[in-house]
Amino acid sequence: MIDIGVIGVGNMGQHHARILSQHKRVNSTYIYDANESRANKIGAETNALVCSTLNSLFSCVDAVIIATPTHTHYAIAKDAMEHGLHVLIEKPICKTLDDAEKLCLIGNEFSDLVAGVGHVERFNPAAAVIKNTIQRPRYMSFVRHNPGSDRITDTTVVEDLMIHDIDLLNCFVNLDFESATLTSCGDKDTFVCSIWNDFPIVLSASRAATKKTRTVYIEDENYTIVADLADQSVYVYHKPEFYTLTSSGSFVSRANLQRVEPLHTELTAFLDCIHKKQQFPVTFTQGFTNLAICTMIIECNIKTQINKSERVPP
Repeated sequence: MIDIGVIGVGNMGQHHARILSQHKRVNSTYIYDANESRANKIGAETNALVCSTLNSLFSCVDAVIIATPTHTHYAIAKDAMEHGLHVLIEKPICKTLDDAEKLCLIGNEFSDLVAGVGHVERFNPAAAVIKNTIQRPRYMSFVRHNPGSDRITDTTVVEDLMIHDIDLLNCFVNLDFESATLTSCGDKDTFVCSIWNDFPIVLSASRAATKKTRTVYIEDENYTIVADLADQSVYVYHKPEFYTLTSSGSFVSRANLQRVEPLHTELTAFLDCIHKKQQFPVTFTQGFTNLAICTMIIECNIKTQINKSERVPP
């Protein structure tokens, strides 16, 4: 059993505190938030111990969860690792690629510490089924739309929402983004990206929806995979043997999944890695790669807008 700290108990951090304070592998949970009243409220709700400063928290724990605004990730993670603490950072890993790269170097320097990025969809049971089912993909589509919210203010919808599906895409297949053809368009709250690398891939993300949507659609060589990550359901439509006017002759199977809270699975994996001295499934390097792809997608949109303005006659 270990003592663990949660830094930042806002929308995501409060759930980390809730799960860890009840986890059988955790001795004590400590929390810190710049908003003292918020920290006291979550501390009372979760029976976590509230720390008045980061340094006081660092002195009490073996590991930390960083769930603060993105622009603070680098400094806090660096400080924590220099205190000899295992670190799990909420995605995205950092605000900038420069900070993410420096954090990867620090992670390499403290290689005896477990260092990971919290891409929680990686721990959705539906994701594992999809990964194990894919053989020869011909087309992929990811849709991640959220109702409007003011909880995220320092990242675009690409780093906030689309990054989840970028991580899943990297987990499902090995793509060479350096040679891929990429197009994108959107604004701070809505974005669509198309990628071509042997087969087409479409990613759509929005923070302006009225309905929450988390779907993955994959056409493989012999079947079609339709998954709802929110419902944790996966349907596989096997290749039809015949067609008629009234029936496609296809066979549909559904994965038998036990519904779980992916965040609980993620935190259990983090604790397991600390105990077994293993690498966390989503490393700092993978977090850097995901952020780099987000940057490519955003910059592609900017370049497209510039090119369009250059074609406008005076």
